[in-house]
Amino acid sequence: DIEALECNVTSNDSAKVIRVNDDVKNLLSYVTKIGISLGKEILVKDKLDYDGSILVMIDNKEISISNKIASNIYVEKI
Repeated sequence: DIEALECNVTSNDSAKVIRVNDDVKNLLSYVTKIGISLGKEILVKDKLDYDGSILVMIDNKEISISNKIASNIYVEKI
């Protein structure tokens, strides 16, 4: 199932990026800058309850993604 990154992922889930919402201004350039691209595999390290941000591992780097950004990145669990 393809869902937004902020939905239905928990710690230690692996997912593949299927789509990035390009309706949001500057989002595509930002996610590309932090290493997210279509087909990229990411590992969810932690999902923080207090603000909904998600800590992910991309290319051996830990990156914190805000809930707003995560809600615009669509992934498929693998």
